[in-house]
Amino acid sequence: MSNNDKETLWAIPKLAANGSNWVTFKTHFLFTMAGHNIEGHFNRSETPPLTPTYSDPDETKWTSAD
Repeated sequence: MSNNDKETLWAIPKLAANGSNWVTFKTHFLFTMAGHNIEGHFNRSETPPLTPTYSDPDETKWTSAD
């Protein structure tokens, strides 16, 4: 398999504005995410991260620890 074949394998087609290629887009997208081992973020098989808590409600006072 050449590098071009591998790049094509992971290529995700642009979703058409009218959604006419939704099935193709979704299939390629989920296949690619599985190849990168992050599909759980999209198919909800992994629990979402916790909502962050901040040291101060004022954004301008947040620190790098936030």
